Amino acid sequence: MTHSINQPFDLLTDLTVASSEVFIAIAAMFLLIFGVFQGDKRTSIVSWTAMAFLTVALAMGFLVEPKSSYAFHQFFIQDDFALFLKSIILIGLIATIAISTPSLEIRGIQRFEYPILIMLSGLGMMIMVSSN
Repeated sequence: MTHSINQPFDLLTDLTVASSEVFIAIAAMFLLIFGVFQGDKRTSIVSWTAMAFLTVALAMGFLVEPKSSYAFHQFFIQDDFALFLKSIILIGLIATIAISTPSLEIRGIQRFEYPILIMLSGLGMMIMVSSN
């Protein structure tokens, strides 16, 4: 759906276009709250859950229709090229968490904040890819 500047702001449509980003933001905040209350004893659960959330976000990107659309008064664009770059970003984030988690555990420096920071940095990258 293409918005012009004079059309009213439709929040539900705009959030549907940006559903992967909204999902990652909500998931990261959930993991942050979970990690604060559980501490570093549940760090591996936070890491695995972060990878699962990123996988769900990757699948959500392919399920949103239409493939080429604008949101937030044309400040956010979702097209095939943005979907391709977001897929690369999400696969890289999943691989980063999967590769680094065992290494951090061996060294004894793993903290629950690490996968959350990776998720939020990926969220920023995804928003920059879709900025218009």
